[in-house]
Amino acid sequence: MPGDRATARGAAGPLLTTADVCAVFGRTPRTIRNWVQAGHLRPVRVGRSVFFRQEDVDLLAGAEPVPAYEPKDEPWSPRLNGPS
Repeated sequence: MPGDRATARGAAGPLLTTADVCAVFGRTPRTIRNWVQAGHLRPVRVGRSVFFRQEDVDLLAGAEPVPAYEPKDEPWSPRLNGPS
């Protein structure tokens, strides 16, 4: 399957491109690079190309999401929320 990047095969199964991983998570390539630096994903390098194992992406997709920041209903006020 030459030319079909989404189905490239590695020793441990299919390999995904950065674009494929972006599509799975709905994130940008910069975010995927940040995840690599943070150790959330381990890249597989083939020459100058970077791929990710399908099983690693599946594991990350199944991980518990980090809750998003949700602001409080009331506005912050030093009089209300500051030291007493």
